[in-house]
Amino acid sequence: MQKFTLRLGIVVLSLATMAGCKPSSGTEKTLKEGLRYVINEKKTQDTTAIGMLMTVNLIVKAKIKGKDTVLNDTYKAGEPIPVQVGMPNMGAMGEVFSKLAKGDSATIFQKVDSIPSNPMQPMPFDKGSELSYGFRVVNVQTEMQFKTEQEALQTKRMAEAKDKDDKAIQDYLAKNNIKAEKQTSGLYANITAPGTGAAPQPGDEVTVHYTGKLIDGTMFQSTVGQEPMSYAAGVGRMIPGFDEGVMKLKEGGKAQLFIPSGLGYGPQGGPQGSGIPPFAVIIFDIELVKVKANKPEAVQPK
Repeated sequence: MQKFTLRLGIVVLSLATMAGCKPSSGTEKTLKEGLRYVINEKKTQDTTAIGMLMTVNLIVKAKIKGKDTVLNDTYKAGEPIPVQVGMPNMGAMGEVFSKLAKGDSATIFQKVDSIPSNPMQPMPFDKGSELSYGFRVVNVQTEMQFKTEQEALQTKRMAEAKDKDDKAIQDYLAKNNIKAEKQTSGLYANITAPGTGAAPQPGDEVTVHYTGKLIDGTMFQSTVGQEPMSYAAGVGRMIPGFDEGVMKLKEGGKAQLFIPSGLGYGPQGGPQGSGIPPFAVIIFDIELVKVKANKPEAVQPK
């Protein structure tokens, strides 16, 4: 449950500077690095300037055991990806994007034999086949316009999630006959044993046992039967809901915390592999095992 820093995720692709060549719809071109492409639809003669943010919907397909297999579909996920025009890390593939504008679509084909192999993760694709990247340009913006739009969208989603999460927690508490006190922050805390030892202060080292699960009961992490976890309390090292709950206990205390997504992992979800999806309400059973005061060193007299 360590704090996961939210970052504006930008999928950055390289785009070569073009010299005014504008292929018509359906024209196929061969590129370097085992690539070829077809512009499926070109609504205007407009192209995209270097540095602009192009948002695209994408379907990636590959042939696996003789069958066309969808590897990624942003249409289905409802999350088009942003591509920054002109970044120098996509090689020949980047040439295609600068030819396009809003509403245009294209497909890029890449020979699987041209992709560097990784012995630790061998590719399951049929030998001699191609990956296909079919995409349509949803929008073209400046980087500032894109960031402003994404921040507004995130604010809207968080506001919607706040009410939804609160209802989900209340329904869970009622269904399971649990009494928990709602805090000003939106955290719900069921303190089963307040503890009798020291109360942690910001910066103190606390040692805790915990079990974390989703509201549907799926456990994603636990220290039970293992070494407890220690960290500096009250200074932002953990997600806000967890930190707030620990600070309400004294040494030896126990509680069950019901954490809305805004005090948890938010719209990005937990770290990769954690099993915590975006906008997840999470529950922690915690025990404050030990509090070690972090006293500043005394100033020695001169």
